[in-house]
Amino acid sequence: MPKRNGPPARPNHLKILEGAPESRINRNEPTPARADEIKPPPGMTAKARAIWRKLAPDLIDKGVLTSWDVYTFAMYCNAVADYEAVRKAMGTNYVVPGSMNQDVRSPYWNQMVNAAALADKFGSQFGLSPSDRARLVIAGDDAPRELGAERLLS
Repeated sequence: MPKRNGPPARPNHLKILEGAPESRINRNEPTPARADEIKPPPGMTAKARAIWRKLAPDLIDKGVLTSWDVYTFAMYCNAVADYEAVRKAMGTNYVVPGSMNQDVRSPYWNQMVNAAALADKFGSQFGLSPSDRARLVIAGDDAPRELGAERLLS
């Protein structure tokens, strides 16, 4: 398979919410069956589970988080929890004394930046970054929330 140039393909559910032209929507995209309950996978920390409980219900309601997405969303929750833990450990000490009387960045800084990058990467797949959210147009609350293939037939 040849390597593709450009940004990765956007998921159909986001393209539809954004109002993409019909020619840009893959009507044959596989979709997960409707799940009775979408639960976080085992092994998540308590902090990551708290983030899941805060965000997942709304994403599930909008059809963005499905049974196929639980591990990707768990990675987002873990990255945010890691970011918060490192940020708390670092406090306001962005700079610490280094060798030869020169100040250096806190050792927590790189960990915080890495966690933020992961959160951004995984969160954008669910429309959680401000720039992704700005492109979305969501139907009113009275519109049906379909998760299966029928959501693409409107």
